[in-house]
Amino acid sequence: MISKNMSPLKKKNLITLLDYSEDEIDHLITTAKDLKRKRLVDENKVFLNKTGVLIFEKPSLRTHISFETAIYELG
Repeated sequence: MISKNMSPLKKKNLITLLDYSEDEIDHLITTAKDLKRKRLVDENKVFLNKTGVLIFEKPSLRTHISFETAIYELG
């Protein structure tokens, strides 16, 4: 599971990549690839018993559905 490696980014909002160092961006991409590869494996429910929240400035059905699906697949 990725929880140990995610600690440097814990509770950090992704608003702009300018707020991240090169190492943090590399870590984000590596973590995203890992989650995508493992997303349908039952043991990889990294968001099990957690809540995902989406806040949009404007209505965006496509983005809403994409994030809702990702949250569902990850637990």
